[in-house]
Amino acid sequence: MAEISNTYATEETDTRAHASLTDARLQTRASSLLITHVNKVELDDELVRIDQYVLAGLAHAVMLTRTGIFDALHGQSMI
Repeated sequence: MAEISNTYATEETDTRAHASLTDARLQTRASSLLITHVNKVELDDELVRIDQYVLAGLAHAVMLTRTGIFDALHGQSMI
């Protein structure tokens, strides 16, 4: 199975090469029109509901830890 990169790592903490999902799928960089007129609109909508996204992420981390998919140390680091 291919290694999944940590998309939340910063350049300071992750020295592995990083490609965006668009780059990987299209084998080219996304156009500025795509970023401005599609990605930005979607991101603006998601930012309105940021609290719900954070709570859902926390709930998933707790569930994955309690079911043993994540070990306790990994689960704690996510929360």
